[in-house]
Amino acid sequence: MISILKEKVAWKLDKYDMKISMEQIQTLVEKKKYKQASDLAKTLNWHKVKDWPSLSAAITAHEKVGELEEARDMAILAYNRNLGGKKLVYELTTLMIKLKQFDDADQLFLEYEKMASRDVNKYVLYYELRKAEGAQSNELVEILEDYKSQEVDEKYMYELAKLYSKTGRKKECVKACDEIALLFQDGSYVVKALKMKQFHGAKLTESQQKKLDEARA
Repeated sequence: MISILKEKVAWKLDKYDMKISMEQIQTLVEKKKYKQASDLAKTLNWHKVKDWPSLSAAITAHEKVGELEEARDMAILAYNRNLGGKKLVYELTTLMIKLKQFDDADQLFLEYEKMASRDVNKYVLYYELRKAEGAQSNELVEILEDYKSQEVDEKYMYELAKLYSKTGRKKECVKACDEIALLFQDGSYVVKALKMKQFHGAKLTESQQKKLDEARA
């Protein structure tokens, strides 16, 4: 009877220590101390954990420090416990893409698409997947055009401008560069877009030239 009681006390202590460690991981991730969070996460036994915020923090920490296989394995643990919803499926798909595990990524994308049929992020995820799989530029253009029709995003508008340039669609490239400059006014993507417009021999407006001169100063 005494030995059983001791075992129960020890189990409670282990559970308490685990809880404290998981809270520490979340705090470290919030403070962007990803290496410390990742190192701590590796010392814990996650096989019975069903706490999504803690698992999510550990996944983030591993991914941020480049421990992609660790992040994938943690994400699979959460996935098998039906945690995280569409956010986890998106993250796990991204990890599979980075690890070039395309069969798994394809299946997960289809699952995500069903879960989030109205979510515009599906275009970004599909673009990254098809790009990693080596899809033709014209196919990637179509994906980003669909995304652009739903969402204004400077990164992927610039990606689209680059694809227009790559596929010889100069007028569309210049138009896309003008749109980026007009919509976002300043920042790295605006500067890149103006340089691309200039590269194609298109004349910059006075305000565009001023922005480019200020960036080069």
